[in-house]
Amino acid sequence: MSDDTQVTLQAITADQPSIKDFGAIGDGTLHLVSEWYTPGAAAYRGYADLAAVQVDYPHVRQSSDSIDWAATQAGLDACAGSALRVPQGTYLLTDTCYVNAGTTVYGVGVGDNWAVTSSVKGARFKLSGEGVKRIWTDVGAPDTPAGTLVDAPVAIMFALCGSGIMLSNFAVEGGSATDGSDTWFAGIFNAGVRRTLLDRIDVVGTFLKAGVYVDGTWSKTNTALRNIHRDTYGRDVPSDQASNEFTYQNCWFKGGNWGLYAKGTDRTDTSADIWSPGGVSDLVGFASRIDNTPLGERPNFPEDSGGYYRDFHNGFQNRRHFSCRIGSQSAYGIFLDRGRFEQFDGFYGETRAERCVTQAVEKTIGDLGVVAVPANFGGDWGNGNPVTYRVYLTDSSRIDVLQQAVRIGATWTTETGSFVLSGVNFDQVTGRAYLMTSAVQGSISAGQALSQAAGQTAANGGFYATDRSEAVQTSGQTAFKTAGPLNAFFGPTTHTRYLRTAGLASTSRQLLATASDEVSFNCDSPQFNVFVNRYGFNADLSTYRMRYLGTSLESYNEMNLGSASRKCGTVFARTGSISTSDARLKTPVRAFTAQELGAAMALGGEIGFYQFLAAIEDKRKAGENAREHCGMTVQRVIEVFQEHGLDPFNYSFICHDCWDDEFETVEGQRVQTRSAGDEFSFRISGLILFITRGLVHMSKDNQTRLDALDALLRP
Repeated sequence: MSDDTQVTLQAITADQPSIKDFGAIGDGTLHLVSEWYTPGAAAYRGYADLAAVQVDYPHVRQSSDSIDWAATQAGLDACAGSALRVPQGTYLLTDTCYVNAGTTVYGVGVGDNWAVTSSVKGARFKLSGEGVKRIWTDVGAPDTPAGTLVDAPVAIMFALCGSGIMLSNFAVEGGSATDGSDTWFAGIFNAGVRRTLLDRIDVVGTFLKAGVYVDGTWSKTNTALRNIHRDTYGRDVPSDQASNEFTYQNCWFKGGNWGLYAKGTDRTDTSADIWSPGGVSDLVGFASRIDNTPLGERPNFPEDSGGYYRDFHNGFQNRRHFSCRIGSQSAYGIFLDRGRFEQFDGFYGETRAERCVTQAVEKTIGDLGVVAVPANFGGDWGNGNPVTYRVYLTDSSRIDVLQQAVRIGATWTTETGSFVLSGVNFDQVTGRAYLMTSAVQGSISAGQALSQAAGQTAANGGFYATDRSEAVQTSGQTAFKTAGPLNAFFGPTTHTRYLRTAGLASTSRQLLATASDEVSFNCDSPQFNVFVNRYGFNADLSTYRMRYLGTSLESYNEMNLGSASRKCGTVFARTGSISTSDARLKTPVRAFTAQELGAAMALGGEIGFYQFLAAIEDKRKAGENAREHCGMTVQRVIEVFQEHGLDPFNYSFICHDCWDDEFETVEGQRVQTRSAGDEFSFRISGLILFITRGLVHMSKDNQTRLDALDALLRP
């Protein structure tokens, strides 16, 4: 190719509109619009005054607006529905940039954001000043009526105001002050629109809420939000019915208290169906990093911070993250509240919960005390033993560690007493949340103020889901660990939880771990537990299925099905069990002794019918009669053996198993799950063979006697 026909990237893009074509400077210095009409100023353009500027830039409101913002918004409006280029440089924004439907904004690169001191900045937008605050969300409160906006006005950098928007290959930078004094609410805000694509976008620095905020309250039927923007703020913000098809790929969201924040309304009554009826579905991420830059200084980062946060009304669904690193510099890598069908495939993350604190909290106690607790909780209120009690709160139907700032392990006080909070749970019968408490001091009564001081959080962080989260699927997981003293990760250990929920080990309604070929759970402990319908949760569980094409054990003769204290129920099988009976593995078979033959024949006469006591009671409640079982009791077999001078426990078909009290750790509290006991049982096949040998001996003896009698009587 000759020099005169050679095509370069610069030549391809030179004729495409750039924000510099509209006056942007991008030197990292704040240039005000007033420079355009101030002779001698570096950016003087010959305008007579602000009014003259507003003829060409009608969105400019005041002389203190930045030139970079005025030029960028002018470019966005002029290139609506097409493409706008961002050359290398750092562009300072003093107000929100509105990106119109169908618009692509692309830069020359994100720069080096790994090394914060790097001079390689690429194409970058950086906020400056206080910004302009407007009401951007309609989260509200449980009792907020429809059409009433109560959310506080906030400042954001980019508002995506139409479907089909693409942002590509540039960085968005927030503030740097640890107290949040120089930053805004969010970097990129998706206002209920469809088919948004963020491709190689880095978001860095501090933001009061999030680097990227995906809203679930805007919609074309939420007239309250649209009217205030059109009539009060002077710019119409068209919105679709939902923030559907939001995709991010090759991005790094490390700015803000939350890197990626997706939120719907908090109203109890959503019947008006104006808060994004389509929800936020089909949010999909590929090969990206989600992190955060929380406000404050370690170890005083806010607990309301983390990598990815999700909470949508009406259980909106279908969000998927593939080969992403999702972590946090503070408490939570992932925090899932309302919503379902969230998939994480091949992801990795880290959190640092030891850097966070919770704020002071005060509640009012309503119902208080022990109420129909399972036996494993034990104890009586006020007896001083380190057992668990329930404290119900009147001002909330549920408790959440994050939203209610409830700190596990904290001491709560009243005027007359205190206790240590050991966990949070939900009572399915009453439909109310309660605190699990221990180490009670003094007396506590209903109606007292209940206070928790601010302090270090003991929340596990990492992957957290509340009791309202549904259908979480993980596959191809490599590791998710909590840095610091918690030392927790999902992999070859089981001493901490991978999915941590508000309450016990798992109160989310469905947790799936899947793979196309094999699902492995690695466990250092000699015991691996799977709990179903744990601790009185009244789930409608009728069938527990384990499906295999074939089952293979890694060891031989080491695995038991059930135990003495935790027996299985009925076993349904199409054929019987197969037991090893190889002569090479046994001693030679010996004959019965006279005492054994006598005991065997005697036991044949002990066979009769009986009923189980528990079945009698259960059937009585149902108006039925318990069924008759054929057999005998172990205790009677023991007596027969002893009557014939035999040690009954020398025979494997007579079993007597004992167990001690059993305990588990729930939310840091040692809880008794089963009382000590014992039970007699049979290996029934051995017993039947034993009795059969006695009956055979009796039959042969009788036959011998009959033959002898027949010989005497024969002429």
